Order: sequence, then C-alpha cells, then structure tokens
Amino acid sequence: MAGYLNQGEIDAILKDMKKKVNKVNPPGESLPFHEGEKEKSPVVEKVEFAPFKSRCVDSVAKKPGLDFFGNICLVVSGELGSAEITVRDLLKLEEGSVIKLDKIAGESAAILLNGQFLGHAEVVVINDRFGLRITAIGTGETETLKED
Repeated sequence: MAGYLNQGEIDAILKDMKKKVNKVNPPGESLPFHEGEKEKSPVVEKVEFAPFKSRCVDSVAKKPGLDFFGNICLVVSGELGSAEITVRDLLKLEEGSVIKLDKIAGESAAILLNGQFLGHAEVVVINDRFGLRITAIGTGETETLKED
C-alpha cells in the first residue's frame, strides 16, 4: 500500500504544520474570522520558482500561412427571421404549431458564421434540401434591411 500514510505519519505532519503556523501567527494573536466560524490559522510558506527559460530560438516569431487555417471548422447557418414569444406561449407549442417570424415571404435570410452576422442570402431549394445563395457579404447591412 505504497502512497498511503499511517496515523503516526499524519500526526507528525500535523505537528510540524502547527509549529510553522505558530511561527507565523504566535499564540495570543487572533486572526479575523466570520461569526460562527472556528478560528483558522493559515499555513504560509515562501515559494521560489525556477527562472523562466525561453524556448524560442528566433527573436522573430514565424507567422503561419493560410494553409494552417484550412482545416479549422466553422458553423455557417441561415436565419430566416426571428420572433419574441412569452414562456406561456412557448409551453403551448406542439407539433403543427406555427411561429410567425418578423420577415415576409421572399425576404432575404441572414447568413451567420459561428453566430455572428456575415451577410445576406436568398433561400433556394436544391434536390429537396434548402440552401442559401449569397447575395451580400459584410457588416452593417442587417440594420438597413430591418428598418425597411
């Protein structure tokens, strides 16, 4: 049972810790504590860290090329519209319920990249699946389209 301490070893460690605590906080000096808590004595030891060694051989860091980013996955999604509903209305939803969105039929959808606005697209159907045909890329266009 290597790795386990017997009661004698535990008592010796606690006795040694108590000596260190008494050096830091001599008996008779009180420490601040909250009402209902037992007074606790902190264990304070000086720690020395090894000096930091730089692993960088060149003083100028090399920047990765575009190929480095080629395999990073991003989530692209299309948002047809949005609606605000109360929790009461949410709890009433069931199969077949319809939620009225803030856009009219035929209006463009927002393209989101990892949840952030990327641009606008029109919804298309390709082999019984929905798709997005990009019509504009850039920021600031969401406000102008929503105001119309």
